Amino acid sequence: MSSPVSGAYLNDGKNVRFSYIPTDIDLGSCELWGDFDGGFKFVQIDISPISGVVNNFYFNLSDGDYLWNVKCNDSVGNFAFNGNKTFHVDSVSPNVSLNQPVGKKTSRVVSSNWIVSDVSLVSCKYNVYRGGSVEVSNSSVNCSNGVVNFSVTVDADFVFNFYVSDFAGNVNFKSSSFSVDTSSVAVSPSSDGSSGGGGGSGYFVDSLARLKVGEVNVIVSRGEEKRLSVEVKNIGTTSANKCSLVGGDFIDSSSIFNIGVGEIVEFNFVLRALKGVEDLELKVKCLDNISGVVPLKVRVLKPSLDVSILGIKFGSGGELKVDYSVESTVDSEGILYFRVFDSGGNIVSEVVDDVELVLGEVYNGSVVMDVGDAKEGMLRLAISDGNINFVEEDFIYGGNVGVTGFAFLDWSGDFSYIGIILIVFLVLAGLLIRRIWKLRKKIKGK
Repeated sequence: MSSPVSGAYLNDGKNVRFSYIPTDIDLGSCELWGDFDGGFKFVQIDISPISGVVNNFYFNLSDGDYLWNVKCNDSVGNFAFNGNKTFHVDSVSPNVSLNQPVGKKTSRVVSSNWIVSDVSLVSCKYNVYRGGSVEVSNSSVNCSNGVVNFSVTVDADFVFNFYVSDFAGNVNFKSSSFSVDTSSVAVSPSSDGSSGGGGGSGYFVDSLARLKVGEVNVIVSRGEEKRLSVEVKNIGTTSANKCSLVGGDFIDSSSIFNIGVGEIVEFNFVLRALKGVEDLELKVKCLDNISGVVPLKVRVLKPSLDVSILGIKFGSGGELKVDYSVESTVDSEGILYFRVFDSGGNIVSEVVDDVELVLGEVYNGSVVMDVGDAKEGMLRLAISDGNINFVEEDFIYGGNVGVTGFAFLDWSGDFSYIGIILIVFLVLAGLLIRRIWKLRKKIKGK
């Protein structure tokens, strides 16, 4: 069970992803269990999880504290739970009231004053800008203190920015404008002058955050899943909120960050080396159309074995003949695993074949498999080294049709469908002729 980890805080309860990795040679189904509404119970089921890789459940939750677990079983009835994990959903941003600094000040030592509240406060920071220049860089303060003093270097107009975040990554901020004039007497303001995310005249604050994204270079094998990370820094002048990695089916990432000004975060993700991964455009996307492209370079290694399926043929009694070819980039001896899976991902038949390969030469071989116990429908043939599939092919199995005495039926190209139609036609024609013959015999006997 990899996500959400125990004690995690999430800032969005929509489609919460529950990630887990089941491992079993004859994995059956997996179930999501949880205390999501006052009682620990069954929630969802996946009847075809894949062993050894990340699987996911999705569920919508409101704000609150939760408990979850996953139960998996195999084809013979064995089952297991993992340890319960707790997590929290908190989508509410902290409340912030900024009282000072506002108005005109007669001292270059300035006092700020605030009130903040949240169920899981974690961080309070501030900075001060003079026009487009940083007067006081990002500084952390104790949220509960409610006050801090800072110094400016000259008489001028300033903007005070105050940022608050909680454990779930929700962020809120307030800004206020003030001026310093040490040559005059301070005049009390008629109002507090504070605003949410803005300020008065005489200063400039960039309305968009800018993201500096680190480069990611990776070498993977076809079909491999690799854990990676990318560093992102906010080099703008305002916070970038609810930022996440976007890369479609090629990545798996549950990280969501609110990135404060000058803050650096690290997005962890799993890259899946699916077909086309070399052309993946990976992005960091945040609210308010803030985004950044990840400079990603993916090199997919050519496997040491180039395996092709030449033909799939049916014989009598549920036999399946697989013709294949192998070309190796090195001199080697190895074992090829031939596995047939049903639509639920269960292994129907498995055969191994020892091959001796010479660099640059093509080896042609064949194996015979027994799929007589499989149900009619779509099946999948996979050839692998035991871990990584070199090639996969789907085909339709029409059941054990009892074609004793026939040669192997070629299952390649369009003939696969014509073959099924022909077999069904011959069987039906035979039954019809047999029935007509019986009726004629019965009539003659009267």
